[in-house]
Amino acid sequence: LWIPRKRHSLALSRTGYDPKMLTLSAFGTCRGWARSRLRSLSARRVVARMIRVVVPEDVGAVEEMARLTYEGRDWIMTEFAGWLDSSTHLTYGVEDGGVLKAIENVAIVDNGTTAWLQALRVHPDLRQQGVARRLQLHMVETTLARFPAVRQLRYTTGTWNTASLRLAAACGLSPTFEWGIALCKDAPAPAAAAEPSTGLDGDEVTFSPMPFTQHRDAFLAEYARVCKNDPPRDRAASAAEIEALVSLPCGVAAQPTVWVLDWKCLSRADGAFDALIANHNLKCRTVSFADKAGGVAYGKTRKDFQGHVRVSTVSSQYVAGEQNLGYAATLLLLAAELQQAIDDGADSAMFFYDTCFEEQLVGAGLTASKRCVLLERTLDHKSPKV
Repeated sequence: LWIPRKRHSLALSRTGYDPKMLTLSAFGTCRGWARSRLRSLSARRVVARMIRVVVPEDVGAVEEMARLTYEGRDWIMTEFAGWLDSSTHLTYGVEDGGVLKAIENVAIVDNGTTAWLQALRVHPDLRQQGVARRLQLHMVETTLARFPAVRQLRYTTGTWNTASLRLAAACGLSPTFEWGIALCKDAPAPAAAAEPSTGLDGDEVTFSPMPFTQHRDAFLAEYARVCKNDPPRDRAASAAEIEALVSLPCGVAAQPTVWVLDWKCLSRADGAFDALIANHNLKCRTVSFADKAGGVAYGKTRKDFQGHVRVSTVSSQYVAGEQNLGYAATLLLLAAELQQAIDDGADSAMFFYDTCFEEQLVGAGLTASKRCVLLERTLDHKSPKV
């Protein structure tokens, strides 16, 4: 038994010692020394690892984290500088050994009433150490103290991301809405399934091997079938059919007031949606059929480490008995967004759409079954801290 070199209280007597007591005493001394040593190391680690405001000089560390996320398709570098210059954003990170190793941003939207948590990234060196949980709890507490008008917290993640869902629960957020996700890229991929990405926030990202033009034509073919009430077919639209679809009478309708539009803005109340479109430089298009039903699509093409990606949200509106019109509008808008991706020179695209059409889209072979979930926590004026 190894004993550190220091005075120890052993069970000695004038006539000798009790071996049993000596062993117990020595064990207790070693255990106490070990605990003291661990406390000392922990104290040093706490000093070395701290939560602080992110500054422009952290750009290199943030870029390194972004490169390791979503197979190089991370978007945060296009927004990073804007966060630091904005009075409606809070950006904090975790510094470890003098280098930023985690980051998260909060955007205040919905005219100051919603705090949108986004861009939580943790460097591989600090994963599975409770860093994400500690940082997000800090972000929630700081946001509520800095922006007392906030009435709800929101963020989104993939339904498959169990770690992120547990983190949301720890911060008092719970699922309230889901979107379907369609992913594609403009170059054929190998026949074998790609390895899932080990994104820093746990999301896996895989892309369909179908090129943009094939996706677009498939959406239009399904759109033609729905408009004609034809049964499903196993072939793409012909050139003549696509040309005919372009000339179909689909007028631009007034923007809606009650659609579920975006996780940062669930309605157009108080002009919040208009502000979202303007502040994020989004292109918005709408479509309707004889003023009965329609849809809205909005998105942007942004740069990442692999090239450019088109990110769009498509939402529909229909009344009872007219669901097919909402589905038709969704298909037409998806095709239009893919065309926009082609026009913008994007090499990948991602769409969020209403889950009520997931079965039809999957059945038609247009997308896989994958979902994104909105998590929300509603607050009152005296909501306790997390």
